[in-house]
Formats: sequence, structure tokens, C-alpha cells
Amino acid sequence: MEIHLMMPLASWQLLSMLGIENVKILNAKTALVNNNFEITPFNAENLPIDIAAYIKKSNEVKMEPVTIEPLKTAIKKVTPVKKVKVEVEEGGC
Repeated sequence: MEIHLMMPLASWQLLSMLGIENVKILNAKTALVNNNFEITPFNAENLPIDIAAYIKKSNEVKMEPVTIEPLKTAIKKVTPVKKVKVEVEEGGC
């Protein structure tokens, strides 16, 4: 199982905008292999993903508009029911 944080700079920017100082970013790749937690150096400057190609491919996808049909069931009329207050009898000896 591998965990990748793809936006560490956005997290840093958000924390710094909130006024938190001395924020550090851990550039490491973590993995759980055979019940051992492994940490290897990770360079966030050279991501293994081609982001420009991903954006280009996502722009090629054609989305068809979705039409939503209105409900055709009749609205039930709600009649309020007046509640009767129950008087509690006082007990005594």
C-alpha cells in the first residue's frame, strides 16, 4: 500500500495563510511492505505524473447534458391535528 500526497505545497500555503509559522514539508514516499513501514526520499519537483497530458486528456472527454424530469406525483395535503393537553392528576395521601 502506497500513500502519495500530491499537494504538499497547497497544504503549506493554507497553513501559512492561517498564520501558522515554521511549517515543514516532509518529502518522503511511504509504503507498508510485509508489515514494515518504509520511508524513501521523494522529490516533489519531479513528479512521475505528466500533469499536462492528464489535463489535455480530461479536456477531450465530451460530457452530455443531463436532463432532470420533474416529479409527477401529487403533493399530499397535510392537515394539522390539534393535540389535547392531558391534565396530570395530583396525588395525595
